Amino acid sequence: MCFAEGSIQGCHRLSGFHYRDSRRVPAVQRVFVLKCGDEVCGVILYKYPGLACQGRKEALGKVLSIQELNRNLTAIACVVVHPKYRAIGLGTTLKCDS
Repeated sequence: MCFAEGSIQGCHRLSGFHYRDSRRVPAVQRVFVLKCGDEVCGVILYKYPGLACQGRKEALGKVLSIQELNRNLTAIACVVVHPKYRAIGLGTTLKCDS
């Protein structure tokens, strides 16, 4: 299996296996795909952090500007693993390696 930065099209390939439509994820930052040959086995989609997040000031100790948020934080929008490859730890691998 090969893990590499990909495009939103890789996410679209697996969107039928996720409850959320990947075409509707706002502010996509990066996409990573896990492939076995030419087959896309899994994908993780990162997005820019939301502007309103309760508890962020408490956790970080300060209010960040939009530029600081986008530069220093990211959020996972979705992780999708093809059903054929579920239950073998690929979701965890996608979260840890990216």
